Formats: sequence, C-alpha cells, structure tokens
Amino acid sequence: LDANVQQSTAKILILPNYGILACGSTVEEAWHITFNLILACESQLRTVSVGLHNIILPSEDSMKQVTNTVNAGGGGVNTTDVKWAVGELEWSTLMIVLDRAGYHTGYIYREPLIRFIDKH
Repeated sequence: LDANVQQSTAKILILPNYGILACGSTVEEAWHITFNLILACESQLRTVSVGLHNIILPSEDSMKQVTNTVNAGGGGVNTTDVKWAVGELEWSTLMIVLDRAGYHTGYIYREPLIRFIDKH
C-alpha cells in the first residue's frame, strides 16, 4: 500500500442501486450501525420534504450535551457493573422480545436476569 493513503475507519459502504453494507466488530454493532443509518436516512428525507429553509438546528450546547450523554453510555446505562458494547443492549432487548413471542432465538444473554424482569 502507498504510505500516503490513510486507512479508512468507516464501517458503512453504500452501494448505489444495491443497498448498504455495514461492518462491525460484533453482529450487535453491525446491526446498531445499520439501524441508525436507516433512521438517519429517513430523518433526512423527512427534513428535506418540509423545505431546507424550515430547518431549525439545535444549539452547540445541546449538541455537546447529547454527545456527552451518548459517550457516557446512553444516559447512564454503562454506570452499572455490566459494561455493554455498542448495540449489545439493544440487540439483547430485541432477542428478549423474540424469545417471549415464541421464536426461541437461542441467543445467550450476557445478563440472564434481565430476561425475568417482567413476569407474567
């Protein structure tokens, strides 16, 4: 490789007329990246449809506060003894929903006690 070429840290490849390809260090991370890319695209389409002159951007302080909250683990999620990787908490929650619907995913939960919070 050329020494002047920087390695990309991008985890999404958008293939025109084919779709997207998302990569992550885990399945949970790849799902998280894909889910948030879809949300971002939908938000952009909705925003453009109301007209660019009608867009009100948040203040710098608000953006910094959101960034700090996300870096802290989504509003305190990672303040417990269990540290969740990117997308892992959301993926685990989706597997609980599928298991309770009777699909038997076979997913091995990191924190098995969360499966029994809501007893019927």
